[in-house]
Amino acid sequence: FFEKARGPMEGTYGVDHVETGYILKGLGEVAILEGNFDQSDNHLNRALLIFQKHKHPDQYLVLEALSDLSYRKALAAKAKGDHQGDEKF
Repeated sequence: FFEKARGPMEGTYGVDHVETGYILKGLGEVAILEGNFDQSDNHLNRALLIFQKHKHPDQYLVLEALSDLSYRKALAAKAKGDHQGDEKF
């Protein structure tokens, strides 16, 4: 649903609007759950830039999602036996 909403939101509001940031945050959170960490990182960082640009108070939501992403990356690295990656994240 986020992917379907992304095009119309970007068309209506623009790619740097807060509403588009919410869509990107949602896409990033779904990508975390799917295990697509690189895709999640891209979406969440773009969302964070949008929120920071507008000095929006919901920046913390994106930061929480980025924290969750780092935690999931650490768990995945630990499961693979990659102790350096585990400590890195």
